Amino acid sequence: MRKSIVSAAAVGLLLAGAGIGTASAAVSTDLASYNKFDGNLAQSVGSGPTASGVGSPIFVTGMFGSAVSLDNGTVKDAAATQWVDLGAFDVSATRTALTVSAWVNFANAPNVNDFKAIVGNTDISDSGDGTSRSFRLSSGSSIGSNLQWDITSSPTTFNSPSGSTAQDGVATVGVWKLVTATFIGGAGNSTNAGSATIYADGILGGTVPLDFVAYVDNSVKLLIGAEPTTATTARRGVTGLIDDVGIWSRALSAQEVAIINGLGRFVGLVLDSGGIDAVLAAYNATGSASSGVRTWSYKTGLTGPVGTTGGSIAGGDAYIVLGAGNGVQIVIPEPASLALLSISGLLLLPRRRKA
Repeated sequence: MRKSIVSAAAVGLLLAGAGIGTASAAVSTDLASYNKFDGNLAQSVGSGPTASGVGSPIFVTGMFGSAVSLDNGTVKDAAATQWVDLGAFDVSATRTALTVSAWVNFANAPNVNDFKAIVGNTDISDSGDGTSRSFRLSSGSSIGSNLQWDITSSPTTFNSPSGSTAQDGVATVGVWKLVTATFIGGAGNSTNAGSATIYADGILGGTVPLDFVAYVDNSVKLLIGAEPTTATTARRGVTGLIDDVGIWSRALSAQEVAIINGLGRFVGLVLDSGGIDAVLAAYNATGSASSGVRTWSYKTGLTGPVGTTGGSIAGGDAYIVLGAGNGVQIVIPEPASLALLSISGLLLLPRRRKA
């Protein structure tokens, strides 16, 4: 699938048109860590951690460009043999908000309590039993082959609850699935003002209220594709493909998650392209944003929960639900409109990977 980029000028104009300043929260610029896995493990934005591959993972055709391929077998709780190590990386000093998102293509169906870690962290001092786990996004939950999001409070500071779990539908085998999880810290006063939430393919899967303010310090070890047990070993490894892993120190909105999924599937937009922010700004302004010859416009009369997608690019009716009965839908602009968009710099141009 091709990838696309949008110029900074285009994003600025669209955000301004929506009444949103460029200093506001944006998916593309708020990334704390981003691994595209386009033939290498390097960070794609900012000053995130330096990743290293353990067990010689390989690169294969991915959701976008290439993806990392891991083979950790199917045995429950077995030692992992392949993963990507992000090292000692603390997403946020305050640890009061978080989002983890990844495209995953599972090679086999997980079983109950497998907890195959898509992204996982464990404080090494807990001897791998998970009692001081910071967070883990996994497949094979406590009730079946569901996706699961676990996040744990700091027991030395906050009392209840000690951790929260959100679950979603079955981890489908052999297809690309966008798995996204968010955390918003509570007030620590029994009001359950916080939340742990999980999305699958852009649609809300489950959310639980929580009290604790911050999650456990995750600066010891953070892995993609497994969960650490010591400084050099891991368990509960994924077998399959992982692509486009993003981590933010804030909780993305349901609309942002929905657009990441929809634009990723329909037109190949990736996290740092800026197009996600541009289309969301256009939606908020009940306006339009263009991607090449394709324009996404505010649309009413759509059905389904936020994140629902339908139609197709070929049919000229692809859409993404972003609100109660509304969202964005693709339209084909008139030639005159296309010329104006080109002049104003609002076209999202395809980015072709080097051979």
